[in-house]
Amino acid sequence: PHGAANKNVFTVKSVYRHGQEKVNAARAGENVDIVLNNVQSNLLRVGSILCPPDNLVPIVKQFEAQIFTLEALQVPLFTGSQLTLYTQSMQVPATITKLVSATRIADKDKKDKSKMKPRFVTKNQTAIVHITCSKPVCVETFENFRPLARFLLRTNGITVAAGQVKTLL
Repeated sequence: PHGAANKNVFTVKSVYRHGQEKVNAARAGENVDIVLNNVQSNLLRVGSILCPPDNLVPIVKQFEAQIFTLEALQVPLFTGSQLTLYTQSMQVPATITKLVSATRIADKDKKDKSKMKPRFVTKNQTAIVHITCSKPVCVETFENFRPLARFLLRTNGITVAAGQVKTLL
């Protein structure tokens, strides 16, 4: 396996499930303890992802995403809105750098109305946005690997949107 964030190659010495049971392998999504050979502890941090050297997880600072704003959103999202992006076990400051489109979630008897290049996004809307993170993050597109494409956006400790990565920029 490979440490994608710092591009170092490590050898897995052993894998433990539930901190005690030594196993030969683990599946995606399982919580395990991994013992690595020849690795300095300062190379690993929260948000690090181990992956095969022939299938690296992309490391990006900017991506296009589809978000769904929640009822808790009190202040509309604008270009330049600063939020905290939560993905996997990582949290990173992020900025909405472009509003591409927005769709109001319609009532049952009304049609959805889509707007290109909106000035802002309010609660209970879906939107396509560009997000720029303050530091690189390991994410995938929803099409390629759904678990690494999902994220939450929070402000002042309140979750205001859920999203999925559409395109890496």
